[in-house]
Amino acid sequence: FANESMWAIVCALLACVAMLRAQSLPCDSLFAAQYCCARPVVDTHTQQPATCTPQNLAFVPCFARDGVICDGKTHSEVPANTSDDTVECRGSFYLRGAAIFNRTISCHYVDSSSICDYDTALALSVFLGMFGADRFYLGYPALGLLKLVTFGGLLFGQLLDVVLIALQIVGPADGTAYRMPYYAARPHASVSDGDTLVT
Repeated sequence: FANESMWAIVCALLACVAMLRAQSLPCDSLFAAQYCCARPVVDTHTQQPATCTPQNLAFVPCFARDGVICDGKTHSEVPANTSDDTVECRGSFYLRGAAIFNRTISCHYVDSSSICDYDTALALSVFLGMFGADRFYLGYPALGLLKLVTFGGLLFGQLLDVVLIALQIVGPADGTAYRMPYYAARPHASVSDGDTLVT
């Protein structure tokens, strides 16, 4: 009788484990090892993710790892091939249409109709800044004219603009970012608010 009850307990435990394994988790609560997100597809014209929006957000497809069920969906890896239907993600290949959810990443929106290159703006500031060429290029014609008339603010305005453009404090007038390689270093401003504690 003891052996029969022991087997019943073991079977019940195994059934519970199988149920827990098959239980679907919400996609937003997965641990990092349970899913894999593809690298963004970078637009060669803007040098930003192809899905980058004016809110400086882009979306990349994410895939659940083998055996993970997320929001009732799961899928398996596929053999590596060179077709456009597969996405490489940390050494595994997945079907592009099998993405379970999209993760939001930050990007720097560049308007494809009015692109300003960072290297061009900096070169114009260094070599022709006394004539206001940098400000005309970035879309600030009034400041460009002022620098032209005052010979770059007696070269002080030119020096100031070289620093402001090099640090990317001054950007294109339309509020978009400079075009520069997606994986290039960009400075980020540190901002302090009322909750910041400096020791």
